[in-house]
Amino acid sequence: MANQVDYRDPTPNNFPQDYDLSKVDSRVKLRSESIKHKQKGKQTREAMYQALEISSVTAGEAKETAINTASRQDKTEKIVDEGIGAFTKDSEVVIARDGHTNLLQKEQEQDDRLQTVERHTDISSNRAIAGFLADGMAEVDGPTPSYYQTRISEIAQMLPDESLNIGFITDNHYQMDDYAPHSLGHYANIAALSRSAKVDAIVAGGDNTNGGVSRQRTLTEVRQATSTLFNRTSADTDVFFMLGNHDTGIGQNENKTRDTTVSPEELKDFYRTKTTVYGEVRDGDSLYGFKDYENQKIRVIWLNSYDLPYTVNSDGTYKYDFLKQSAFQNEQLKWIVNAALKLPSKDWKVMIFSHAPLAGSFDSQPGQTPIVQFNSNVLIGVLNAFQNGTVYSVSEMESEIPVQFGCDFSEQGKGTIIAFVSGHVHQDGQMTYQGINCIQTTCSLCSKTNPQRVANSITEDAWDIFSVDTKARTIRIYRLGYGSDRNYTY
Repeated sequence: MANQVDYRDPTPNNFPQDYDLSKVDSRVKLRSESIKHKQKGKQTREAMYQALEISSVTAGEAKETAINTASRQDKTEKIVDEGIGAFTKDSEVVIARDGHTNLLQKEQEQDDRLQTVERHTDISSNRAIAGFLADGMAEVDGPTPSYYQTRISEIAQMLPDESLNIGFITDNHYQMDDYAPHSLGHYANIAALSRSAKVDAIVAGGDNTNGGVSRQRTLTEVRQATSTLFNRTSADTDVFFMLGNHDTGIGQNENKTRDTTVSPEELKDFYRTKTTVYGEVRDGDSLYGFKDYENQKIRVIWLNSYDLPYTVNSDGTYKYDFLKQSAFQNEQLKWIVNAALKLPSKDWKVMIFSHAPLAGSFDSQPGQTPIVQFNSNVLIGVLNAFQNGTVYSVSEMESEIPVQFGCDFSEQGKGTIIAFVSGHVHQDGQMTYQGINCIQTTCSLCSKTNPQRVANSITEDAWDIFSVDTKARTIRIYRLGYGSDRNYTY
């Protein structure tokens, strides 16, 4: 493919000095020095996105001059058209145009709207977030509606800096058609909050894309969903993607083979599991991991609840139905025991995220389909042993998904699970199940099966910010969109 990135040249750059350094914008120069010399990826990422935004500002000023100068108008539009035309095969640019001939035309249409947007300070770089919401998000889904802007500002003002604040957006089911109205913009909504308040991490809870289309289209949708959240979230906010039962596409619309579905290795690339850029701990490049938040002494753990073997039958189809079957394999369970639940000291606590709830909890409620979840009983046994500071062992080598290991938490003592947070069932809920505080968040998808979810309204989107106060032992859950705020103790 023309212009495709191909990292294969090992030689050093040998760029000529073909521009005047004295004419480089001083703001860009400051950030380019940071890119060259800072050691931490978080710092260089912040420098890069600020440099890009400054470049956007100067480009916008140049555009205004061109528009006001009639003799140069045609030339400016030709340059923009040719620049954008080179990328017409990129579906993200096509979506960004939203039916317009070019992005310049779309920007001109939005100018009148920008004047009325209220300003809100971005704590990451003192930018005006209102301007970013109205202009920058035009890349994704058009200007941010005022009802989202208002609610984002409200939540930002309520989030306490001393608490652990974790965003949880699950079951977005992004798909490039009217099945999932504006769902790509839902990722941009939660990212916008991270730029205006202290959000320690955002967990994308699985079913991040719908997966019921062709393999190539699914790959495109995964790329769009992940890039939207990764690239718009504050540099101070971690982002972790979990696997849901829809993300690979296995089992949907008769897609059951390797050449019709997305592989876990491909998802790992998009979910950035191989680089651990946020300082998280994984089992190699696993789709599960944890991150410690020292100030609150909380370890956030995210699991792979669709940890099924990718066994292929003789006819080339996958043996297991990832759409309807959930599992925790021996390797992940041993990692939970030997790494995730081995805490730095006895005053640490854990908060666990999973796409699927524990089998027998929320899936057993009226209207729900019971989950087939291999080794769910083993996971519960491990979590109870952690809570009670006791010993647990299992040996089920003849089961469908064999498992064999033991654990001993007696020396560590009784542990605290703040919550086991999940999605999948597309409903809110809370219950104590098998001694575990289980909390459920509804889907970000504007589901057509729920008449209370209305596209182009505040109820179209739905996601939560979990704000944990370890001194008061409370969980305050702030909701954007359909549903309401919730409060629990642990």
